[in-house]
Amino acid sequence: MIVNNLFKLLCVVALILSSCCGFAADPSYPNRSIKLVIPYPPGGGIDPAGRIIAYALSQQLGQQVFVENISGASGQIGTATVARSKADGYTLLFGSVAPNAILPAAYGTQLLYDAKKSFIPIAKVAESNYVLLINKTIPANTLEELIKYAQANPGKISYSSSGILSGPHLAGELLAKMANIDLLHVPYKGNGPSFTAFLAGDVNLTFDSAGGVVGKKQDEKFKVIAITGSPELPALGNIPNLSKMYPGHNVFQWYGLLAVQNTPDDVVRKLSMAMDTIMKNPEMRKKIIEMGLIPVADSNPNLFQVFVNDEIDRWKQIFSNYRFEIPALR
Repeated sequence: MIVNNLFKLLCVVALILSSCCGFAADPSYPNRSIKLVIPYPPGGGIDPAGRIIAYALSQQLGQQVFVENISGASGQIGTATVARSKADGYTLLFGSVAPNAILPAAYGTQLLYDAKKSFIPIAKVAESNYVLLINKTIPANTLEELIKYAQANPGKISYSSSGILSGPHLAGELLAKMANIDLLHVPYKGNGPSFTAFLAGDVNLTFDSAGGVVGKKQDEKFKVIAITGSPELPALGNIPNLSKMYPGHNVFQWYGLLAVQNTPDDVVRKLSMAMDTIMKNPEMRKKIIEMGLIPVADSNPNLFQVFVNDEIDRWKQIFSNYRFEIPALR
């Protein structure tokens, strides 16, 4: 009798444990649509890159992967939203340098997510230079002429960015510090609004992701005078690189796919395998290059995690070396 009761008790415990275990993978994954959060508004460089990955994932996984833009606070809001989502592989993040490296380096535990622990990096997708654009109203045709003009007009030149401590913001701040010029920063809620304000003449300069500018560089409203970051971009021709004129000005954009921490291993493997197939497809790589991005072929969760950790540490060092004043977190 005692043995029978003990056996029944063990069966009940086993049933409870199996029903409560949140980490067990659904072997049918995915059996419904998947949401890919882009933490910026439509129109910027990250948006078309995220959408092309969403479409490719839909083809690979056999379920619709739809994009939801959740913008604000340099990507913090959308990123935090994903961090709070259920860890089942049905909500993914299209991450980038600002919310996943720069902000964690600046604010650490003040954020509503932990960039090193809240997510499982699936695959790094691409890197991109930022492009320095100036209005035709600025009497300069080269980077050297722009610096001289800024030195002669301190505090009179403004530039837009996709938000406080975004890549474009810091590209401008580093240029100002290294060239000893005074630039007025005007933040917006994403690359799209930032670029729109620039085209409207509300600001004189902007740093935009090359992915959002390729194909527009002959626009009569602005001039492309420099790029940032160490990779060279054939799609932009022989445009001067700020890192060569100002060593250490290595500000670049990157994009990657991330899942919520504690997503089942089987789901992570399936997503990783799908991304590996996508990123090694020659047609996909060609499309990414045509967007002004540099595709990454060899990436997996481990490699991407190391990269993210290194990026956070690199930005911590930049903030320390150049004594950045970190604004209060809003």
